[in-house]
Parts: sequence; C-alpha cells; structure tokens
Amino acid sequence: MINLFLTFIKYYGNKKKLLILFFLCMSILAGSLEFLGIGTIYPFLIILINPQTAVQNHVYQNLTLITHSQNISFNIIIIAVLIASIFFVKNLLMIGISYWQTKFVINWKNEINDLIMNYYLNIPYIKIIKIPISDKIYNISTLSSQALDVFVLKFLILMTNSIILFLILSLLFIKFFLVAIFVLTFISLSMLYLNVFFKKQTSKIAPKLLEASIANNERILENCSNLREVRIFSASDIFYSRFKETQAELGKVSLKSVFMSNLPPYLVEIILVFALILLAAVVAYQNKYDFSRIVASYGLILVVLFRLAPVLNRIQTALNNINSTKTIMQKMNELFEKNDLYYKKSKIDAKNKIKEFKKIRLDKINFGYDANKKVLKDITFEIKAGEFIGIIGLSGAGKTTLADILMGLLPPDSGKIRMNDTEITSQNESILSSLIGYVPQDMNLLNGSYKHNVAWGISDELVDESMVINCLKQAQIMDYIEKNGGINSRIDGLSYGQKQRILIARALYNNSEIILLDEATSSLDVETEHEIINMLMGIKGKKTIIAIAHRLITLKKCDRIIYLKEGEIVDIGRFEELSSTYKDFERLINLSKF
Repeated sequence: MINLFLTFIKYYGNKKKLLILFFLCMSILAGSLEFLGIGTIYPFLIILINPQTAVQNHVYQNLTLITHSQNISFNIIIIAVLIASIFFVKNLLMIGISYWQTKFVINWKNEINDLIMNYYLNIPYIKIIKIPISDKIYNISTLSSQALDVFVLKFLILMTNSIILFLILSLLFIKFFLVAIFVLTFISLSMLYLNVFFKKQTSKIAPKLLEASIANNERILENCSNLREVRIFSASDIFYSRFKETQAELGKVSLKSVFMSNLPPYLVEIILVFALILLAAVVAYQNKYDFSRIVASYGLILVVLFRLAPVLNRIQTALNNINSTKTIMQKMNELFEKNDLYYKKSKIDAKNKIKEFKKIRLDKINFGYDANKKVLKDITFEIKAGEFIGIIGLSGAGKTTLADILMGLLPPDSGKIRMNDTEITSQNESILSSLIGYVPQDMNLLNGSYKHNVAWGISDELVDESMVINCLKQAQIMDYIEKNGGINSRIDGLSYGQKQRILIARALYNNSEIILLDEATSSLDVETEHEIINMLMGIKGKKTIIAIAHRLITLKKCDRIIYLKEGEIVDIGRFEELSSTYKDFERLINLSKF
C-alpha cells in the first residue's frame, strides 16, 4: 500500500510532496488539539463533581493565575468554555483539512488527465493506433478517477486519522497505563482481524470490479458506435441483451464492493462497546473507594471512545477502499512505466514550411506495423503540383497506410520522402501535415457550428470568417448554409454529400496545397459523387488532389492511377491503360459500386 503510494508520487507527484507534508503537519495540529481538549475534560469533571478538590488540582491552580479569580463556579465556566473552544477550533481545522485534501486530489486528478490527454494527442501516430479506443477512454474517464478519488484521497484520510488516533490513545496511556495497554491490545487485535478479513474480501472483489467495469465500458462504446448498423440488421435485441449482461455483472460485483465498504462502522461499534465495558470494569475496580474519580474516569473513557469511534471507522473504511483499489493503482503506475506520459511534441518550425509546392516524391518506401510483416514494399512514385492522382487496390493492399505516410503520420522504415528538393525527416516531418488537407471516409464532425467545423482546431479569436465562407463557397455548400442560419449556426440534419463538402472546406481552410481523399466518395450516391467530383475538378490545377478510390466516376477523372497490390505498386498509369492491361484491375473496378 505504502509502496504503491510512494511509486505514484514518484511518477505523478511533481511538486506535490510539500503539500502532502502540509497535510501531515495539519493532521498533527488537529491531533494535538484533540489531545488537549480530551485531556482537559478529566480535571474538569473532578472539579465539577467535587469542588473541594479544586484547590489541590494543578490545572485549576494554573487557571486561577490566568483568571485572577478564586470563584470556583466562575472558573468551572471558564474551563467549559475553553474545552468547547478547543473542540470548535479543532473541528474547524478538520473541516479545512477535508476541503484542502479534496481540492488537492481533484486538482491532481485534473493534472493527470491533462497529462494523459496531451500524451494521446501528441505521441507518434504509430503508437496511438495500437491503443484501443476503449482503453483511452477508460484511462482518462475511470482509471485516474478511481486512483485519485479513492486510493489517494483515502490514503490522506488514513494518514490524518492515524495521527489523531495515536494522540488520543497516548492520552489513555498517560492516565490509565496498564488499562490502556490491555484495552489497546484488544482493539488492535480486533481491528487487525477486521482488516485481514476485509483485505481478503476486497482482494477477491477488486479484480472482478475492474474487469466488469472495463467490459461494461467496452460494451457501451460498442453499442453507441454501431447504432446505425444495429438498426439496419435489426440487432437491437442481441446488443441490448449483451449490455444487460455486462450491467448485471457490474451491478453484482458493485453490490459486494459497496456492502463491504459500508460494513466497517457497525463492526467497529461492536468492538468499541466491548472495549468500553472492559475499561469501565477495570477503572471501577481500581477506584472503588473514590466516587468522584470513578465518575471522572468514566466520563473521560466515554469521551475517548466517543472520539475514537469515527476515527476508527474512517481508518477502517479508508483501508477497505485502499485495498479495493490496489489493482487500479498498479494499472496507474504501469500506465506511466509503459508510456512516456511527459512526451512533448516538437513545435512546427517556420523554417520547415514550404512556400511553393512543386512536387512530392517517395523513393523505395518500406513500412510495417511490426518487424515480421511489411505492409508497403519499395514504393516509388512522384506527384507534381496540380495533378489529380488516384490510388486503388483491394482491401489490405496498403492504401490507407500509404496515405498516412504521405501525411507524415507514419514514419517509413526505410526509403526517402522529398517535398520539392527537401528530404523529409523526423525533424521536419511537419512539412507534410502543413501542406496536406485530409478528407476521410468517416465523417467526423464536431457538435458545433459550421465555422468551427471548417476552422478545425483553431481558437475563436483566430478564426478568419471570410476564409471560412470562401472555403465553403469552393466546396459549393455556402448557399445551403446561408439559408439555414449562416456559418455560426449549429450543424444539424446534413446529408452525406453535404457533410463531405464541409470536410472538403475544412481541408481547404488551411490553404493546403494537397487535398487527400481517403475513400471520401464511397458512401455517396452516384449523383452526389458526380457533384463532388465536378467540384474537385473546379479546384484541380490550383490544388493537388490525391484520391484513394474505387469508383469509376472518380478514377476516370484522374491524371494517373497508382495501382497497389499486396503492398507493392503494380503499375502507374491512366485509367484506360491500366484497365486494358491488367485483368485484376478491371475485375476490381467491376466489383466496385458505381
């Protein structure tokens, strides 16, 4: 437990150690006030029960020096006010500690979530595509929350209450040494047994809860990502039943977890009742001839146990929560160990920008997602400014991988890429992304305005609205937008073709020299595809267009087509040349929808 927490601080606790030390000092102060307040109760009860003993009590004698009064009634009131004030200040301090600890944990959680999100947004693309999207969502939305809100916060609560517990028990040792040892032994053994019991139970529940939580998260993502297909294939019943299964399993495990977390207060109360009976019996026997001491001792014992009850409950509850989230903390620490979470993407250097695009050349490019299998083999071709280039091939031929290399997302294993006469390396790969505008098949639009969807990833104050309008005009959708609220209105009810035009406008906004379409027209009807292609032909020559496509309408417009098969270039030529030369090419076209 302690090792997990220290490792977590080592990994994620930059500038957090001083704040944790502050909580430690505040806990000692709160415990000292608890000690002082409870310690004052015993002489107060003695004086209250038997005022004649007041003159012999050293606490009372010191008090008279402060109050300058020998009036016993007046001084008793002063002592009562003092005790109440001590507990009032102590509880205010505890409220403050609770607030500061909670705020500290929330801020820490936000910082870690920021760290993870920044890592996902900026690490090399080859790394991010290997992490399942459900893992990314879980790590940010659930893993960090459970690690901080449960383990770390409960660890701080455990630290605070352990210090208070120690100082309260030290008072018993001072006043009733032998009795305190006997009772403390009883409480310690009982709490130890409880902790072993709960630790055993939570060690069984925690992995199941983690597994059920991840499975439920994956099921939700699966269902929400396939709502269209679920309806098309009338599969709502099976998807719903699968969701119910994961929900039921999560509920079953959560019930055990919540029940175990709610059990400690009742068991601790039983232990304290037995401890009270033991203490009362022993104290009554030791002071059987002094009624005032018996009553005062009973009063002190009751106050001590009254103060111990919530402290022990918080300690046992904290231990339960900590034990139940050890697996979470292990995953949290492993997340740091397996990833460079402090990765910083190098800023785009103005020197890396190309003023005038003339050509891009790939020379003997090889690439594989793992060392044992090459996806692209010796890819060599050149694209000149203003050309309309098509890329075609069966699924698995390497088309999208080639597109990712052209955009600078994937670094080739070998070979060279040149933009004009500049060789692209890891130091200047931003040249590619700065020149290429991407139009994907999956139409990922933001839940926002047309303006925000065109000026993608640009803050409001930097958006050039006139450029947004110009790009929408080039994409031939501005007339529709003007009739439906303008560029600042929220996107709603667009057809596939209209969405595609928004994405093309987005690609044009950054003044991209190259527009790359990845199966961008495959989901469109023939008429809409004609309109999109004609629109693209309107910017041909001004922009270089690269289209991954199979549709006849698109391919016939291309100046040249790169024909891929099993990661290799079979040939490069015009549509008529390839279709008349290669039967596989002709068969591929015939299989396509047009």
